[in-house]
Amino acid sequence: MTKLIQTIDQRFNWRWLKAVADWTIEKAITIQQIPAPTFAEGERANYVMNQFKLMGLDSVSMDERFNVYGRMAGISGEPALMVVAHTDTVFPAETDLTIQRANSLVYGPGLGDNSLGVAGLLALMDVYGSNR
Repeated sequence: MTKLIQTIDQRFNWRWLKAVADWTIEKAITIQQIPAPTFAEGERANYVMNQFKLMGLDSVSMDERFNVYGRMAGISGEPALMVVAHTDTVFPAETDLTIQRANSLVYGPGLGDNSLGVAGLLALMDVYGSNR
């Protein structure tokens, strides 16, 4: 099995995935550090909205529930892609958002829900955008 993985890695040169994963974790931590209790996630939603704009999305908007929308133009005749981020967390505003690291684990309140989901979305847009 290890030989197969090495062969696939050499053939496709996926070494860039480590950098993308590291970037995604750090972006998730940045997002997680912005308190976003349900119905009060405006600051986090504004951050995500700015990220969408920096990544070149158009028609970027936010609804009354702080969901953020954007449109990524298609390439080579392909249709555009609608990108949506849901930004709240279940933790109250006063929650200690300290991140803990233990070996290869990274954890903290709201990191998995849903900071990592939003960061993963940003990473996909970044990878897609850099390959256009």
